[in-house]
Amino acid sequence: MKKIGLIVVLTLSFLLLTNCNKDEKKETIAVEYENKNPKIKFSDDTCKLFEEFAENKKEIMEKLKTLNKDEANKLYEQYVEDNENILYKIVEVTEKFLDSIYYGSAEEQFTEKDWNDTNKILNKYDLELWDIGEGMVTIRELPHLYYDIFKDYVTDDYKEYLKIWAKDSEELYQADAGLSISFEELGDRIARWENFLNKYPNSTLKPKVTALLNSYREDYLLGMENTPTRDGGYDGQPYTIIEENMKEFNRFMKKYPNSPTVELIKYFIENYKNENIYELIKSKIFEKFEKDESIDVISENLGKMIAIKGNYENYILADNNWIVDLSEGYIYSGEKEYPIQIIGISSLKEDGSETWAWAWEYSDNFNEKILTFINNIR
Repeated sequence: MKKIGLIVVLTLSFLLLTNCNKDEKKETIAVEYENKNPKIKFSDDTCKLFEEFAENKKEIMEKLKTLNKDEANKLYEQYVEDNENILYKIVEVTEKFLDSIYYGSAEEQFTEKDWNDTNKILNKYDLELWDIGEGMVTIRELPHLYYDIFKDYVTDDYKEYLKIWAKDSEELYQADAGLSISFEELGDRIARWENFLNKYPNSTLKPKVTALLNSYREDYLLGMENTPTRDGGYDGQPYTIIEENMKEFNRFMKKYPNSPTVELIKYFIENYKNENIYELIKSKIFEKFEKDESIDVISENLGKMIAIKGNYENYILADNNWIVDLSEGYIYSGEKEYPIQIIGISSLKEDGSETWAWAWEYSDNFNEKILTFINNIR
């Protein structure tokens, strides 16, 4: 009898290990792992969202079997969007729990074991806790999720994109106003993405990769507040390139002599003492990597673009029946409305008098192509 009782107890413990409690009468339940961990608390609503995330994956995997490669590409884009919506809801309903990991009472704050126990549960749903710095924690999808699902179904460029993106996503990129990865790793990331563009110059992913690359290049050359690439400029001290960064620049130029980023490195080395080096580098990146692409976008999407700047009405919208509402994030053309989202700006002159801004199209309107890359066009 004791043996039977022990088997029953072990069986119940296993069920608690692998599933959220299904009893909807309880507002909050403690998901147990090994010797019971009362710190790991998920509401019934949270458990339902975990299940929704997992079920979504199953449905996608079945659907992929019926699609050609181009259709699989589109399904990937839609799947990412759907998952982002679910993850947003998960983070919303787990906000108090996530905050308590670092800022809760002494009984609530996590040890390394608590963190690992939680991830053993979340991993069953292809999710994980993710420390994003400054005491903040979120829940995200596992970094290799999309590659593992789509690698055998999408086109070669998408497969390569997902493989590189999965590797990049393994490590936190930035936190606490500084890079979390080394400058050497960042340089190698730049080289990998440049190789992708060389291999697939006509990929529909090119605008997305170019935007990512330019963000990487800017951080690589200029650093961040707590991980700068130059020192000095205060108390009469001259500017100098930090020794670690100078060594990295030399390593990169030697290892990747044909990289287009080499020109930017040389430009930075020549101009790092300039007080406006940030504006100069951003302008150089734009001129070299974005300007021509903006012209292509204009040609392809004439009538679906907007320059966001103080004088855009004079140069862009003067002869068109377009109404722009930046506060609401819409372009109105007759009875049609197009949602936009501002994602960045860059200055073209040292004094900052010409500022370019761009917006990204919402996928359900224009298949995630760039909505605009234009400003000050005459």
